[in-house]
Amino acid sequence: AFDLFVLPSVEEAFGMVVLESLAGRVPVVATDAGGLLEVLGEETLLAKAGDVDSLRSTLCEFLSLGSQDKQQYTDRQYQRVTSRFGLCGYRSAYQKLIAPAK
Repeated sequence: AFDLFVLPSVEEAFGMVVLESLAGRVPVVATDAGGLLEVLGEETLLAKAGDVDSLRSTLCEFLSLGSQDKQQYTDRQYQRVTSRFGLCGYRSAYQKLIAPAK
């Protein structure tokens, strides 16, 4: 029953909690700390790590979206995470890793 998950980390190795939030189709606003950009991608609203004004501005940007835009934002995040970090994404990446070079 969450409307938004906010991860204001100044250091973050990967952000498993982000994957968990998005698996539940909860939109995420986070900072650009550590591996969060890799997890969330360029199309996500990311605040500058350690910058309170940037986080405030990023949250205001998300909250100002209309309900349809918020849903599209959430859908994009969900699709990215499931395709890259879901079972099929892992399987595909692993097969590429172990495939003999041609």
